[in-house]
Amino acid sequence: MICTKTKITLFIVFIVSSYSLLAQTTLCWDTSQSMSQRNLEKDFSVLEHIFKKNPDQEVQLLLFDIEITEKTYRIVEGNWQQLKNDLSNQVYDGGNVYAHLKNRIKHENVFVFTDGRGILQSDNLPLKPMNVIINSSADRNIDFLNRTALLTKSRLMDFASMLPKNRTQTASNPDSKTINGTIYIDNQPMPNVRVAVKGSENITSTDDDGNFTLNAQVGDSILVSNVANKTYKIIPVRSETTTKVFLESNVYSLDEVVVVEKRRKEKLVNTALGEQNKDKLGYDVQSIGDEEITEINTNVSDAIVGKFAGVTQSGNDEAGGGRVSGRNDLSQVVIRGGSQSLLGNNYGLIVMDGVPLRQSNSGRGEYVDTSWINPSNIADITVLKGLAATNRYGTLGANGVILITTKNAVAGKGANKSNDQARLKNNFFDGKLNIKSKASIAYIQELASLSNFKDAHSAYLRQHSKYSDVAPYYLDVYNFFRPGNAKLAIRIASNMMERDTVTYEQLRALFLKACKNKDYKLQHLVAKKILEDFPEKIQSYYDIALAHINSGEYQFALNTFLSILNGSANLKLKFEGLHKRVKTELKDLIRKHGMDLDLSQVPHVYLNSTKYNARLVFDWSDQDAEFDIQFVNPQNRFFEWEHTNLGNNERIEDELRNGYLSEQFLLTGDGIEGKWIVNISYRGKRTNVKDDMPTFIKCRLDYNYGSPNSRSEEYELRLTDVSDRQFFFDFKI
Repeated sequence: MICTKTKITLFIVFIVSSYSLLAQTTLCWDTSQSMSQRNLEKDFSVLEHIFKKNPDQEVQLLLFDIEITEKTYRIVEGNWQQLKNDLSNQVYDGGNVYAHLKNRIKHENVFVFTDGRGILQSDNLPLKPMNVIINSSADRNIDFLNRTALLTKSRLMDFASMLPKNRTQTASNPDSKTINGTIYIDNQPMPNVRVAVKGSENITSTDDDGNFTLNAQVGDSILVSNVANKTYKIIPVRSETTTKVFLESNVYSLDEVVVVEKRRKEKLVNTALGEQNKDKLGYDVQSIGDEEITEINTNVSDAIVGKFAGVTQSGNDEAGGGRVSGRNDLSQVVIRGGSQSLLGNNYGLIVMDGVPLRQSNSGRGEYVDTSWINPSNIADITVLKGLAATNRYGTLGANGVILITTKNAVAGKGANKSNDQARLKNNFFDGKLNIKSKASIAYIQELASLSNFKDAHSAYLRQHSKYSDVAPYYLDVYNFFRPGNAKLAIRIASNMMERDTVTYEQLRALFLKACKNKDYKLQHLVAKKILEDFPEKIQSYYDIALAHINSGEYQFALNTFLSILNGSANLKLKFEGLHKRVKTELKDLIRKHGMDLDLSQVPHVYLNSTKYNARLVFDWSDQDAEFDIQFVNPQNRFFEWEHTNLGNNERIEDELRNGYLSEQFLLTGDGIEGKWIVNISYRGKRTNVKDDMPTFIKCRLDYNYGSPNSRSEEYELRLTDVSDRQFFFDFKI
């Protein structure tokens, strides 16, 4: 029997002896954190044989992780002591990107010392035939190493394969597939739900996060049942390996899914005589839905500015009647096409849920205040002119009619109820805020207590093995070092991406921090990682497009935006939840970089940019986070947007189904000049599972959006403890 040590020596001799006697060699030395447990003795034994065979040569050394450091050595008479000393003193930290080696390798003789672990699944080692890969780490990615050796026709020297525990492999059943899923009941991930393959004994239950794993085949049916909530559902197994099941309490849904042909949907518009097919009307009707109503505005008059042709707001700046001083009001709208007079009333009629409201009168100087109408409760607004207005409302509609339908009326709750819900009540900001002290973080306090940067970095190298399993650890340390050394901070942050257990919430938080810090290379890398690992989330596609913009890859961004709008980015997903945001981004991208883009595939509607006084885009890291965003306008009135299951149930379910974590708000119109305040009320997470990962929320504020003089600011807030109304930021228009 030949001992293991002798086998290794013979293996090294065989590999090295088959190598050419060129006087130049490139060594690629992996310095990522996962290589900290490498066996230097084994790696050095390979180098010893290389320099014994060719004692006089030039060596290019590429130290690589997320970045590359290059050094050159001259080996004379086999003396490589300086190289050995430098390799012995390497610091192992950061994630690994193999693609960075491309165009950096100079010589034909190439030896790559790595464990095959990297940030991206699609990453490749740029090797040539007869190049050699050496691994001395037991915790290696053997699939990557074997695949690389096969595709590049290079040679693999895997010392770990000689260990008994790594010689056996488990076979998989090619006829079955692993289904991973999450069960939601009333939008809450539900534990202890029974999940079984119908007609078999293959049964499991969801864990504390509502997740389950089950082996099944295409064509099987999965039965989901929960006796406590009296909920049942059958879902067919298709080609997908992940699924989300949404159920409601006390519901039985045992029918299989039936696919039907989708028919062309009639385009219905609101008229004086109710909803009718727009194509069959004999006159033109202008209408906008709730997706075109600016949610952030606290006055309904701002919702129609610039939305309707021939519709303007009039009036003087004197307060009269119930009118708000210093701003125009919806009741003072002038609709071109009506029968305006010089002495009579020129203002249109407002009809809310079928009930005409009191009119302002320009002739008599009577002004009615409509600022009580809540724009967030409006389902649609329609403008009627001429006969379309007078046929139903007679002389009251002679100056044109504005029809407002509230969301409550659409839901069939009755006119009285909807009118009550449409009112803005008690929305004057009292100025009270919850002042919270910043929570102390032990590992950051330890770093901050040291007197200089070098000592702080040494402390990090000692402490990271202790805290690396703490979810926000690398995020916090990245944030700590970022002001003093951006390159080091990015290297530290990259460790998170190479972990086996990295979650979407962690990656999304890192993405938001990279955006905030303008670390666009890191942002692009994180976006690629998220898209690889979480292609079922539509947010992943938007984030990669944004990363393309910040990297200067404008055509890639344009193509991605278009693929989101037409659904071709992923035919299995529904992207409607991002359409509003993508459309504004697409128009602005074309405005800024249209001369450098191929616009042949861009629909004409996106070629004209839209201008707004301000645009606010909110992104958050955890889809289970519940919070309220409060906007306080210059008149001290506030509007609150709820991101809670109780207050916005349909929105939350759509987010969970399709995977997006963002919302935009557009500010335009009269009366918005002045100081605005943005506050956050954190309600915690919908799940009851305790974790140490905080929620991060970021806002990008664009001034004069869509204009040549636009500029941006970014704000970020860390949400940990449940609290009422924290100050986020303020701004002035």
